[in-house]
Amino acid sequence: MSHEAAQTMRIDLAPQEVPERNSIVRRKRQSKKKGDLADSVKRHERKSGAVPYGLLLESIYDGVLITDRKGYIIDFNDRVRALFNADSGELTGVPVWELFSGADTTLVETIQGNLRSHKYALLEGLCLRYDDSAFPGEIAVNRLDLDAAGHQLCFFIRDISVRRKAQAALEDAVERLQAHDRSRMEFVSNVSHELRTPLTSMMYAVNNMLRGVVGPLPEKAVRYLERFDADCKRLLVTVNDILDLRQLESETLTLSKSRISCTALIHAGVETLRVQADAKEMKIAVELPPYDLFVNCDVQKMERVMINIIGNAVKFTPAKGGCITVRLERHLELENMALLSVSDNGVGIPAEALQRVTQRYFRVGGHVVGSGLGLAISREIVDLHGGTLSMASPVPGSDKGTMVAVSLPLCDPPIVAIFGETMDMAYEARRQVGNYGYRTLMTYSIEEALTLCAAHKADMLLFECDTGINNDFSPLLRLRNDSRTQQMPVLVLSRSEISRPCRDMLQHLGVPLLPVPWLERDLVERLNGAFSGRSLVSPV
Repeated sequence: MSHEAAQTMRIDLAPQEVPERNSIVRRKRQSKKKGDLADSVKRHERKSGAVPYGLLLESIYDGVLITDRKGYIIDFNDRVRALFNADSGELTGVPVWELFSGADTTLVETIQGNLRSHKYALLEGLCLRYDDSAFPGEIAVNRLDLDAAGHQLCFFIRDISVRRKAQAALEDAVERLQAHDRSRMEFVSNVSHELRTPLTSMMYAVNNMLRGVVGPLPEKAVRYLERFDADCKRLLVTVNDILDLRQLESETLTLSKSRISCTALIHAGVETLRVQADAKEMKIAVELPPYDLFVNCDVQKMERVMINIIGNAVKFTPAKGGCITVRLERHLELENMALLSVSDNGVGIPAEALQRVTQRYFRVGGHVVGSGLGLAISREIVDLHGGTLSMASPVPGSDKGTMVAVSLPLCDPPIVAIFGETMDMAYEARRQVGNYGYRTLMTYSIEEALTLCAAHKADMLLFECDTGINNDFSPLLRLRNDSRTQQMPVLVLSRSEISRPCRDMLQHLGVPLLPVPWLERDLVERLNGAFSGRSLVSPV
């Protein structure tokens, strides 16, 4: 059979209510006279002899109707009489469109037209019985040549009432399941939101205490606060995973991208899990290339990806002697891709479970620890960034452990425009910024720096500003009032003591401040924080 002959054209009849009708009387008035059917095969003729055609017709389970080329019934099997509750004399000569709700005289023309290029035409609609009831039917039509005139139509009619009921029940069950799922996700989302607010407040308070807001703390208190902070961050990751899951399921998750150092992503994950690793007497080794790599990503979501991956390594690696290696490098096989990998010497993942560990709610070996969402959400977030998340167990080149590798598209490092009142400060800032892979532009006046920013030749402004009593905020105000630079990250360096009006103004403008002299790690923290959109509290 040719491909064309195998094709089926579908024709849907508009579902309608069963019309009021004088069924038998009206049908007889519209039927052809018996004499008009002399050129066609007659029902009584094929029944009277042992004709294979007749035996075949009666052996078919479906109702079979045969009409002439104009659509008037000339033959049918007993199944048709049963389906339509009709006698033989009531069907012969009846126009076939009278048997289907929503059909009219154009039905036969439409079918004939479709059969010129297709083997079958397929209809679905209400079939009208002679007792004024109806049943949903599926009707397949093809063309026959029973005599010299030919072009008769053969209708195969099947009652699909049971199928329709089953389909309706299935659709109802699916709708109820979807409603339950929406309610579940709404409840979980609401609970997650309620958890996130106090968690954020606790983390803010703990960070302030660790930064010395309440004065010097005993070493033991610092250790407790660090553990408390790490646990809060870990719980916050789970809460945010749940919130992201709802958005992923509804396809409403959006990414707020910015260019960020891969090293910053790694350190965010490592430092968050450092306390748990130390508690298990495990070692976390970080291997970085001599040059930094940058990616354009949703920083907070990618940090959570790293926390999820490193957290799994900490969780499933034995205490005392466990080792986790976090490595950053250019991908050797994929051009312009960064490769971030996390390897451990833990128990590994069974081969039969390796392909399922990134499925939602799947947990290896019935482990009850965790939500079973971390790796699944991580993979979907990485996919949204145009990257890949892959796993290997054991670690390549070893006989144990697990390696999780994330590849992300590389981007050019951001450009930081630097202006300093004193050249030594400006050059030191440029050296430190350059050490971490950022590109720099030295400017020799604040006007030049503002011009570069407005022309989009720089991605961030780092400049020295007087934060004392006689401070001048006009450059900052110009930046924030210019639509071209309103969202540009800014970092202010100051040798003066920070006055209260200055602190309030910087907070209002969303600008972090770094006192001079500074520690290199504080400068880099603020750079990374500025590009990730986080508000950083200035040290006291």
